[in-house]
Amino acid sequence: MAIITTLIILSVLILVHEAGHFLIARRLGIRVLTFSLGFGPKLVTWRWGETEFAISAIPFGGYVKMAGDEPEDRPYEPDEFLGRPVSHRFSVVLGGPIFNILLGFVVFLMAYGIFGLSVIPGTTVYRVEPGSVAEQSGLQAMDQILAVDQHPVRNWWEIDQRLLKPGTHILQVSRSSDTLRLMLTVQEPESLGIEPLIPPVIGKVIRGGPADQAGLRTGDQILAIDTLPVRSWSELVEIVSAKPGDTVVITVLRNGDTLHLAVPVEKSQDEMGNPRGRIGVVVATIRHRLGPVQVLTYSAAKTVESVVLTFTLLIKLILRQVSVKAIGGPVMIGKIVGQTADVGLFQLFFLVAIISVNLGVINLLPIPALDGGHLFLYTLEAIRRKPLSPKVQLWIQQIGMALLILLMILITFLDLTRIFGGK
Repeated sequence: MAIITTLIILSVLILVHEAGHFLIARRLGIRVLTFSLGFGPKLVTWRWGETEFAISAIPFGGYVKMAGDEPEDRPYEPDEFLGRPVSHRFSVVLGGPIFNILLGFVVFLMAYGIFGLSVIPGTTVYRVEPGSVAEQSGLQAMDQILAVDQHPVRNWWEIDQRLLKPGTHILQVSRSSDTLRLMLTVQEPESLGIEPLIPPVIGKVIRGGPADQAGLRTGDQILAIDTLPVRSWSELVEIVSAKPGDTVVITVLRNGDTLHLAVPVEKSQDEMGNPRGRIGVVVATIRHRLGPVQVLTYSAAKTVESVVLTFTLLIKLILRQVSVKAIGGPVMIGKIVGQTADVGLFQLFFLVAIISVNLGVINLLPIPALDGGHLFLYTLEAIRRKPLSPKVQLWIQQIGMALLILLMILITFLDLTRIFGGK
């Protein structure tokens, strides 16, 4: 099922990418000969107007073949790709990555619109950072926030929405048996210094993961790992992350009974390629419905954030601040899709949106054979006011394709190494 889901997701992402090239080319009056989903031998073909549409044997890619898109020493017709101004060619090539980023935005819209937000239940403070504005206001660990500016709050999302606004806020707080009123002045909302208490309760166990095989179940409250007490989800993550490859004894409370389960910690990596442990459990959260404006705002912000994070990771890869092992290909995507689908549809939508944005950004890299490589050449042509010779362009494309194939082989090798126990 994970393989089928992955093929469907990749096919949709590729279809949208190639549709970006196709639609802009047709809008500019460029003749499109072939639109293929996949590479290699054509399995199914049909014709619509002057374009042949095809589904080809190798599913990891696709292409749009336009009339006159190969450098030759001849005059080009007005409806041929290389017969159009450089601005038109630039727009056609840019269309693919832009459509992928827009698809990411649309899928984020669907995720937030259909499912709302996953928010932390409760309003209890777990930690207060020393020297922070929260500490200066008098907040303490284990305080329960009842209201902000006389508005009752039920979860941390509602608290954040109130405290994101700069200014002085009045907090109504329950501490032991007392109710207090505290003043908190916000200048930079992201540095309040408050860590919420997230109960260490399992909301979902990933099927086939270490926790599932060890017998952990949804609703289990984790009390301790080995001899270390666990009071919040952040402590659980901190302890497990530091033990990749180890086996830990997890003490859980289930229906009034205390159980001790031995759980192997799976080796994994964070988004920057650093080693970390995981056992395959998801925190228990509640759903909060969003209004139309909030859905648009969250979707736009998450799309921009995904673009920035992808660029950041690529820069760190170039500067060798992050290992190349952080890169994942179709095999790793398939594994992640299977795990994410087990967690829930919201997470699967989220993953699809992020992959789509990543695909768009990566294609903008100035590497020959990628869209960014063509955009670089067209930019150079606009500056020089004449194109490179057909021989040089063909040479660059061939080198770029060879490098791209080598990169795909490397990524697939790394994927298989990670999945089958390599370091």
